[in-house]
Amino acid sequence: MNDLVAVMLADADAAATDPKAMARALRASGQWLASNPQLSSWFENGDDVFAAIKGKPKIEDRLTAIMERVIEPKRSFWATIIAWSAFAQRGDGEDSDWIEMALVAREMASERPLAELPVARFIAVQTAAAASI
Repeated sequence: MNDLVAVMLADADAAATDPKAMARALRASGQWLASNPQLSSWFENGDDVFAAIKGKPKIEDRLTAIMERVIEPKRSFWATIIAWSAFAQRGDGEDSDWIEMALVAREMASERPLAELPVARFIAVQTAAAASI
């Protein structure tokens, strides 16, 4: 995954990958569903989800448990999903949103706390919603 992201970002303008761009990309990642309806499938499902949220009636407690007990162990998986999504968007040539996705994929694969990654909360929200159906 890191190689894929590195190759994609190698051709990007330096201003599109600087710290300010990274901060913008991270903020935007929590709202990706608004512009990418296909991301409604980005959620976890299974016994680990139900175990994480069991006995937690408050949504914030559920989201925290999902991020810590479900998403954290699968960071590499989610980083790969985000990286390949960036690659697919890069191929359509319509816009540069793929750069934001590539930057976020790199951060998802890093040691940055999940609480600092709006996309992790987005996945947790989607997971909690799917678990309540």
